[in-house]
Amino acid sequence: MATIEIEVKLNEKNELTLPDEVIKRLRLEPGNRLLITFEEGGPDRIQIRPLLRSYAGILNGMFGTDEEALEYVRAERASWDE
Repeated sequence: MATIEIEVKLNEKNELTLPDEVIKRLRLEPGNRLLITFEEGGPDRIQIRPLLRSYAGILNGMFGTDEEALEYVRAERASWDE
């Protein structure tokens, strides 16, 4: 995997502006929160990753359509009564 380096500048209010490329790659939107991780006493490296606001919908479509999932659940429930 290739390493991508993007330089950003800390302004006088200690704020960073993320370049468009970073925002697109991380699929960020206004109001998203980021987690910054670094090792205390370790190398001067940080990791920045987005925090998901909610896991709701993250598996949308993973198990088929809503109707297919409902059919499966109904069949499972019906098998309990047999």
